[in-house]
Amino acid sequence: LAAGDVVWVRPKPNAENQWLLEQIPRVQSVIHAMDHRTGYVLAMIGGTDFDLTKFNRATQSCRQPGSTYKPFYYSLALAEGWSFDKKLSDIPYSLVDPATGQKWRITNFNYDTLASSEMKEKIANYKVTLEFALVWSRNTPSVTIFQALGARKVAQWVRRFGFTTPIIPDKALALGASCVRMDEMNAAFAVFARNGRAIRPVMIRRIRDAAGRIVEDNTWPSDPMLQTGERIDRMIALLGYRDRQVIPAKAAYLTSILLRKVITDGHNETIRDIGFPAAEKTGTASNTMD
Repeated sequence: LAAGDVVWVRPKPNAENQWLLEQIPRVQSVIHAMDHRTGYVLAMIGGTDFDLTKFNRATQSCRQPGSTYKPFYYSLALAEGWSFDKKLSDIPYSLVDPATGQKWRITNFNYDTLASSEMKEKIANYKVTLEFALVWSRNTPSVTIFQALGARKVAQWVRRFGFTTPIIPDKALALGASCVRMDEMNAAFAVFARNGRAIRPVMIRRIRDAAGRIVEDNTWPSDPMLQTGERIDRMIALLGYRDRQVIPAKAAYLTSILLRKVITDGHNETIRDIGFPAAEKTGTASNTMD
């Protein structure tokens, strides 16, 4: 650095008049945290700095979800009677797109790095179970499931989860080629946690006018900000209300079991070490940019 340079700094913790060098992050990250019981959006980050970019990547950006897309059509397979122990081939193979003539090789991402000795032993005969295929995100058996179900049927099923972005019903859909929005992906995963019932993300809980009258109310009786009387009012207002059932409860429950096993048995040591109950699916796309 030279005198006159303009640089980014931040205060050094617990040190007066001391500063640490800072920089504008190269990566734009997104967080969309939602309570799947109420729909309340608890936290949302749409980018590094609103002053630098007004684009909200949590609600406006459409990105490829990669393998995060797999649970949606796995849930369709489970709804149609496929079992956890259904045996599937894990041998890499190639397809030719009849429209373009392009050759497409189906294989598994980073196998030599991710595969444990236990994994290698399990797939020594190139057969894996449906459970193993989702837990370890195996591409080859996943595409087999996708093809057996049919691209158009999968596209129609996935729409039930609330996606509004374009869904292209071709083979690449099996590996998450059709882009999605983060807020819609979060609401879609909530369907599994809610036994197949949809949820709408709630950004605004309540609006009052200048006179104090309630103009809009999206609160739930369990909201900690409500008074006792307001809780009763909301209980009466929501009496008989039930969120729409978008997929069978059994399919959602079975998928949730598999997503729980992704943590307990799969490659997510970080969440596993934290120790709280969770269910999840990893996904990587666009040359690991997403």
